[in-house]
Amino acid sequence: MKVVIILLFSIIAIAAHGQLQTSSTKGYSQKLTKQSRYSKTDYNPILIHRPLNPQNETILLEQQKPANDFSQAKSHFKTSEEIELPLIQYGFEDAYDNNWIPNDNSMAISNDGFMVTMRNSMISFYDPSHQLIQTQTLNAFTDSLGLPQTKFDPRVMYDQNEDRFVTVMLGGYYHNTSQVVIGFSSTSNPQDEWYFYNVPGNFLNDSSWSDFPSIALSNEELFITITNFDDYLTSSYWKFTGCRIIQMNKMQGYNGDSIVDFNYHLVNPGFGVPIPSDVYYYNVIPVKSADTLIGPDMYFVSTLDCPAPDTAGQFDPNDTVFLVKFNGNQYDAGFNIESHYLQSPFNYGISGSTPQPQNQALKTNYNTVKDAIFFNNKIHFLLNSIDYSNDQAGVYHGIIEDPDGTRLLSAIMLSYDSIGIAYPAMAWAGTSVADEKFIIGFNYTSSVLYPGNACIVYDNGSYSNMKVLKEGQSVMNLTSSNAERWGDYTCMQRKHNEPEFIFYAGSFGMSNDTRTWISKITLDTAYLSINEFTDFEAKIYPVPASERVQVLFETADPQQCVFTIYSIDGALVGEVLTQRVKAGKNEISFDISTLKNRVYILVISGSKGYTFSKKFLVSH
Repeated sequence: MKVVIILLFSIIAIAAHGQLQTSSTKGYSQKLTKQSRYSKTDYNPILIHRPLNPQNETILLEQQKPANDFSQAKSHFKTSEEIELPLIQYGFEDAYDNNWIPNDNSMAISNDGFMVTMRNSMISFYDPSHQLIQTQTLNAFTDSLGLPQTKFDPRVMYDQNEDRFVTVMLGGYYHNTSQVVIGFSSTSNPQDEWYFYNVPGNFLNDSSWSDFPSIALSNEELFITITNFDDYLTSSYWKFTGCRIIQMNKMQGYNGDSIVDFNYHLVNPGFGVPIPSDVYYYNVIPVKSADTLIGPDMYFVSTLDCPAPDTAGQFDPNDTVFLVKFNGNQYDAGFNIESHYLQSPFNYGISGSTPQPQNQALKTNYNTVKDAIFFNNKIHFLLNSIDYSNDQAGVYHGIIEDPDGTRLLSAIMLSYDSIGIAYPAMAWAGTSVADEKFIIGFNYTSSVLYPGNACIVYDNGSYSNMKVLKEGQSVMNLTSSNAERWGDYTCMQRKHNEPEFIFYAGSFGMSNDTRTWISKITLDTAYLSINEFTDFEAKIYPVPASERVQVLFETADPQQCVFTIYSIDGALVGEVLTQRVKAGKNEISFDISTLKNRVYILVISGSKGYTFSKKFLVSH
């Protein structure tokens, strides 16, 4: 009988929802700024859930252990040893941005292998062999617009339907300077021409400016969500004035048309007069497609805003999640917007700062949604949160089933007892429409672990152990503050024409600074085997190897090859060589004298598609 009562309670909590309505008008943007009309949204604040603040009694103790020791960390969610961990094919440090803290990591890769990466003030282009082509500031990248404002908070996406890149960034911190800057690439090669547009970040012509953009693409449109604040007040307290959504014709942008049509919406789920407007960060995030673009409809998810802390420094927890849907594109006569509120089965909230070594800390800042993906009639979304069961910074993984019908919300809190994790991103890693498999990446740190980044696998309801992608090498300590800015977001993308491979951009500490690391990972062990037919068997010798190893292999074309060594369980040991090889037979030698006695995997990745993998034994 007790089991039945608990089950019924869970169903009631998960199924609770409501519906709210809005309307829309149209506008347009030129390559020069033009004012547009806007639409407002009214909501009933009675629907908002604000549970009582739970007691937080857990004390975080300074543990005297070597940095980067994961042996004592235990997850506060159920994991399975049977779920295969990702393999790291290789990784590299992104071009360094020494102008801003923190790194707002964003990246995208085209089907032909060109990569665009963005940090808070810079953009970089990489060729298909992931060699750096160009790095420039965001101001230089967009200088054709003639906007003097400093650009920040960049986002980039690859449109697999149109084989193009889209970038979005912001400029200006005050109501009279705020801009939203949009770039469309003319081809899949980022070195070719870009078409830039800007729209005002202060559509209401009030005292607000735009911050924290997120983007998603449908078959026909680009969606940009932004959060607006009144002009800067203090470094820790800003006045929230609403959430905006720009709905833009992407094809006009790709064509470089002088005018691009868009709709502008003032959408504030949960924001009403009886609720305090003086809040910390709060946002609405568009839901990206898992692989194939959807449309014309588009979904958005949001958490409830977090008010200022009370006199004891506590933040109210919340259990409200909002689901917003745009029905139709901006040209549809019947276009409308729905907004539904859903009740979470447990509370989320702001985690505050999380410790790093040397009595330093990192800010997790706010409990906003960081990523959301639509797959198989479900919306998976991730947000920063505190885990109230252990007071650690964690990741809330929510799932909304049947978003057009029952809208059932379930959730799991991902956290560890001695590690703080934050700023998650995810990508679908499945092989069929029924394979609900995602890789979830995040930044991590603790009092004994230098800040780095890692991932876990969500496999049809179960989670894997943690896989470290890049270990930190130092604390992040750039300012006089004890709690440093850690980030606003990380980024993960599935390579659409090679879906076995997923790329992740996350932060790590080095030389007291905040750096960005790009990892190429896969769940398919077959892609660590020979993928190119040769007339002879490639060899690694001697067997076993001692001080040096010889590799004999053959390629059809001359190309740049990266030689990387992994442990037998797929952990990255190191990149040992990057060298251009000739067409035909090649013999390469390199030193292995520092490797321990065990079995390793050598992976060769060529810029023109050559891939080779083979085990070898080291015995000194």
